[in-house]
Amino acid sequence: MRGHLNEVTAHAAASMRLHIPTMFRPTAAQSICDDFGNGGTVLDFSAGYGGNFLGSFGSRCQRYVGIDPNTALKPSFGRMFGWIERHHPHGKTWEMVWQPAEDMDYSPWHGEVDLVFTSPPYFDLQRYSDQQTQSWKRYSTIETWLDGFLFRTLRNLKPCVKRGGHLALNVADNETFGIRIIERLVEFCPKRLGLRLVKVIPYLLAGRPGARIKGKRVGWGQKAEPVLIFQRG
Repeated sequence: MRGHLNEVTAHAAASMRLHIPTMFRPTAAQSICDDFGNGGTVLDFSAGYGGNFLGSFGSRCQRYVGIDPNTALKPSFGRMFGWIERHHPHGKTWEMVWQPAEDMDYSPWHGEVDLVFTSPPYFDLQRYSDQQTQSWKRYSTIETWLDGFLFRTLRNLKPCVKRGGHLALNVADNETFGIRIIERLVEFCPKRLGLRLVKVIPYLLAGRPGARIKGKRVGWGQKAEPVLIFQRG
């Protein structure tokens, strides 16, 4: 760190080496669902810890379909669903499928989805579990991960998206570890899927130590990741 070791510099060193998976903020998810979900069905193929579900539930959207291979999360989702049922009367529906997204049969939802919205793992930077169904376990390189997991999933679920519907993906690159996803997605979706990039929304992350703002080093800075918004014509 080229300096004195203290609480801030130690935290900075750890954060530069590790990327701890977190939940997409429900308030941000709610805004995206309200803006692009058309009050209908949201499909989330990397459901994670449930931030997108909570956001969709708080939005105008009426239906949520979640997909995730991490079966260890079943009890947590069960408790969350049960608490909502007891305390918040509603007319909404949701369902969870505990399976790798790239292996899914999406035919039950063909033509029914208004918004595909998710934050997929960034290859092996986000490791939610050690189960063999995790994409970072199945694919050993960024290229095989893109082709076998992300692009394959997007191709398979495209028929689910209604005409005029949207695909919203929160992704990030990491040059240090050779993770480049954004440019590949921006190229793949229009050329291979016929989806038009209509908007890029900055998703603000928690502050990080040791950042520079206007050339001056500060204790905590702020960073953003893009949410890429595509639309089906």
